[in-house]
Amino acid sequence: MNEKNTNELLKKYPVVFGQYKLPPTQTAMCWLFEHGDGWYSIIDCLAFIIQRENERVQEQDKGAEPMQAVQVKQKFAGLRFYMNYETDIVHGAIRMAESMSYRICEDCGSTQDVKFTSSFYVQSLCKKCRKILLKTRVQFWLKRSMHYMRTVLKIRR
Repeated sequence: MNEKNTNELLKKYPVVFGQYKLPPTQTAMCWLFEHGDGWYSIIDCLAFIIQRENERVQEQDKGAEPMQAVQVKQKFAGLRFYMNYETDIVHGAIRMAESMSYRICEDCGSTQDVKFTSSFYVQSLCKKCRKILLKTRVQFWLKRSMHYMRTVLKIRR
């Protein structure tokens, strides 16, 4: 996720994403959001629900540890949102957000013609973003092939 969106989420939900300052030996949240900008709205809504549930839990038990994200990433074309612990409400909200992520383009947020790609790793992308991915992948392999050919030609001379 880009820096602007990342900073906005960290500012809006300091408790939910509070572990981002911890070292990698204690949390994977130190890597921040490991997915595209298209899922920003899903993460924003989910964090809002978690924040409200944290407030409800704190009202019932003043000394309760807050629910915090320990990792937020993309895996097998879907959102993965891991917590230090969760209530049934938060568990359901996370499952719903993860289900929605398969229908929303990870890169741009479009809901039109979203399908899985099977490139280097599986992603949920709309038609436009799949074309961009294919174009950059072709350019990458052409560059690599040209470099390989130049290297082979130099060696054989």
